[in-house]
Amino acid sequence: MPPGARGAVGPALRRPRSGAGRSVIAAALLMGASAWASTGAQDRNAPPGPPAPEIAGARAASAGTGELLNEIEARWWERRRLLAEGDRAGAARAALELRQFLREEGIARIPAFADAAVLEGREAEREGALSAAVEAFRLGHELDDRQAAAWWNEARVRLWTGSGIKEVVPLAGRAVVARWQPLWSRWVFGFDLAAAGLAALFLAGLAAFAVLFAAYAPALAHEIEERTPRAWHPAWRRTAGWAAVLAPAAVVVLGPWILLIWLVALVPVAAPPARRLLFALAALVALLDPATGLVAAAARALASPAARVAVEAAEGSFRPDVLAMLRELELEHPDDPLWKVLQARMIAARHPERAVALLRAAIEDDPSDPRLHVLLGNVLYRIGKSEAAAVEYRAALDTDPADVHALFNLAQVELADFEFDQAEQLLAEARRRDAELVSRLEEEVPEDGVADPEIGVRDVARGLIRDEALPGMRAALHPASPATLAALLALAAAAAIRVRAGRLPSRRCRSCGRAFCPRCHAEAEGDGNCAACTQLLTRREGLAPAARERQTRRIDSHLRRVRRTRLFLHTVWPGLGQVHDGRPWAGYLLATLWAFLLLGALFPEGFMPAVRTVEPWAPGTPARVFAALFWIAVQMPRFRPHPAAWRGRS
Repeated sequence: MPPGARGAVGPALRRPRSGAGRSVIAAALLMGASAWASTGAQDRNAPPGPPAPEIAGARAASAGTGELLNEIEARWWERRRLLAEGDRAGAARAALELRQFLREEGIARIPAFADAAVLEGREAEREGALSAAVEAFRLGHELDDRQAAAWWNEARVRLWTGSGIKEVVPLAGRAVVARWQPLWSRWVFGFDLAAAGLAALFLAGLAAFAVLFAAYAPALAHEIEERTPRAWHPAWRRTAGWAAVLAPAAVVVLGPWILLIWLVALVPVAAPPARRLLFALAALVALLDPATGLVAAAARALASPAARVAVEAAEGSFRPDVLAMLRELELEHPDDPLWKVLQARMIAARHPERAVALLRAAIEDDPSDPRLHVLLGNVLYRIGKSEAAAVEYRAALDTDPADVHALFNLAQVELADFEFDQAEQLLAEARRRDAELVSRLEEEVPEDGVADPEIGVRDVARGLIRDEALPGMRAALHPASPATLAALLALAAAAAIRVRAGRLPSRRCRSCGRAFCPRCHAEAEGDGNCAACTQLLTRREGLAPAARERQTRRIDSHLRRVRRTRLFLHTVWPGLGQVHDGRPWAGYLLATLWAFLLLGALFPEGFMPAVRTVEPWAPGTPARVFAALFWIAVQMPRFRPHPAAWRGRS
């Protein structure tokens, strides 16, 4: 009943004026509500639902999945019962029967039960039953060879029980490989790397810009000070210079755009390496928002439950919700045959009629793919319709005469019909096309069986990227964001100022840190040092003894402050010390690497989330280890910032 009808019917039924009136009003309102509900979909231009046979087929397939899960659970709990009774041999036979049943059903991996086996092994390990723990861990990676925790824990327990290195190392190696073998894990890791890399570039850029601002802001303030009337008091002139530099911070409405204003203002007073880094930071801000949008759109699309189930289904994994998720993808993309094919593969053994219907619909969507005809022929062959299967194999060869699976399967049909000469000709043609594949098929396929073509994770990955990721990625690029436009304007303004004004003469003294320029009194001979420091360092006449002593104390105080600042920066954030001592590019690279590893260590769930319920190690452990090693390495003398000396750079 629609929401509007509920409010109208209720009061009429509660407060009738008379018995007859109540009956008439209730009947009229119920008839109106029924008519509204029956025609509401057409009135709202809603798409019609699927035909009744399609709904029945989908329900039957879902029911078949439930039956299959019940049979798997029954075998699992039978094994657990035998273990509880102490019948280890019976439990081993039950585990063998479970694996044989999964092979007969075409299930290569069943992650949920593999996780349960790992948890069972850990429980046995806590109780001291190490041999039972090893058996449980072994069952875990037999049910799912990509269950890294099962391989890792078996290697660990075997090492404790005295097994040799030759036996333990291969198991540990399989754990490392299994952790990154599933496509879903590689996807998650790739998107995490991209997101963490963008965040590290941005954070390191902010930190490097803060260091550059602290280094060059005095020179910028002095340049503004020199443009104020000389009749003003020197203190007022310095105040005016710093007020102009810090003025953008007082304008609250500018928000983060203040940083871009300061970036443009620092360009004419920065040294060439620092200036190039400022241009790079402006370009980074311009590209950061669209890059983040691309990564977020792709991750959002490919991280959906339906996408994950589709990938795992292509890898031979079985989950209870697999058909529902594949059905969701089919409804979202009705013209893509891939999702129909994956459903057909899942239900072909128990519901061949539904599988045939799905494959025929997939062929209508893409008649140029010979694999679809081969898959349809295989389903028909397995239910005893060999003549119809041969028709499909020949249709596949009409589409692609070099299709080895079609040639091989048609030869199997001819052998079943005792047409040995034709079968031999077909096999010879298949060997001419791909002898290695034919040899493998002859070893794997039973004498009276047929071979399924490979529709694997690459096909699913291409389909997901095409159907799920690309639309969101295109939308992320249009229109351009305000941050991108502002950064491009800042980049253009900085380039224009650089071309027109060049580098302004104001700079900081290398020795005492005081800002000066050739326009200052007696500063024309400066070579990086102010006149007072030049006279002091070259031991020329011109400074009184008291002034010389005062200048010496100023230099010592400044250099001590610089050394402490660089040591603090290099300790807290490796790389910023190099930015401070005049090596901005090397420092920015080290700062980015440190930010990247620090993000992985501090936010392990966001950087590398656990994609399984059971993990062989704690999330974030590799990042913490690498972060510690990186920090120790950059504290070596080769990577330390230059010490501030009287003749060094500050």
